[in-house]
Amino acid sequence: MTVFQEFQVSGHAGKLHARLWQPSPTPRALVLILHGYAEHGGRYTHVAEALVANNLAALVSDHVGHGLSEGERALITDFDLVVNDLHAVVSDAFNRLCLDIPLLVAGHSMGGLLAARFVQRWPERAVGAAFFGAVIGDWKWAREVLASPESANQELASMDPNGMSRDPQVVSSYAEDPLVYRGSNKRKLLEAEVIALDKFSDEIDKVRIPVGFFHGTADPFVPYEDSLQAIHDMPSSAKTVHLYEGAKHELLNETNKEEVLADLHSWIDGTLIGSSGVSQ
Repeated sequence: MTVFQEFQVSGHAGKLHARLWQPSPTPRALVLILHGYAEHGGRYTHVAEALVANNLAALVSDHVGHGLSEGERALITDFDLVVNDLHAVVSDAFNRLCLDIPLLVAGHSMGGLLAARFVQRWPERAVGAAFFGAVIGDWKWAREVLASPESANQELASMDPNGMSRDPQVVSSYAEDPLVYRGSNKRKLLEAEVIALDKFSDEIDKVRIPVGFFHGTADPFVPYEDSLQAIHDMPSSAKTVHLYEGAKHELLNETNKEEVLADLHSWIDGTLIGSSGVSQ
């Protein structure tokens, strides 16, 4: 039996919407799933259900300005404030679970950067971090856009749904989802993201827990090479790398998503075995 809850938490710019899945009997761990820019946590229901089937609790929240959470659409001006929001969501979830179990974080794209900053802020809080198409390297595209004089006075390009997945149904669903922001990228968000990337780089020595890296070689938004270099630079106790030939940005919604999910389960199992006091 699975207990599903939806709840709200006060964030720095309004109410945040969160979803929590709790399997029975006692779950082995809680996995915090962090969505990317412009989308929302509801798109990860299938991932949460797969985790529950592996006796793991799953927590998915909508970042400020995304999905069902309050705030100006798709606008984040300070990533540290969003990391504070995530800590509040996690604390609320553990209060609801009333369980002392390990926490793992898994972030997609921008959510990967938030996962990294969460781990850096609270190094002892999570036992492992997984990165999917994550913006954790030197994101040259954003720096080039911000450095261009022309960009200061014009709208920035929006996300092309065709870059998300090789699955046409995923592309169509993304384009038609009313909770997905389809407007232009916001300059203030890009500025905040670059600042967060610089902070992540400056504090990369704080990422010492096991990490998993999952990335498509055909990702048009976040080239894997720079993000992989960040993984190499981490003094992590254990590193697992999965590159998927020809896969695009949203690995968990790709044509080979079952393979990706199986690799995620294997990484979680290995990470929990390696963490003290956790049995399988």
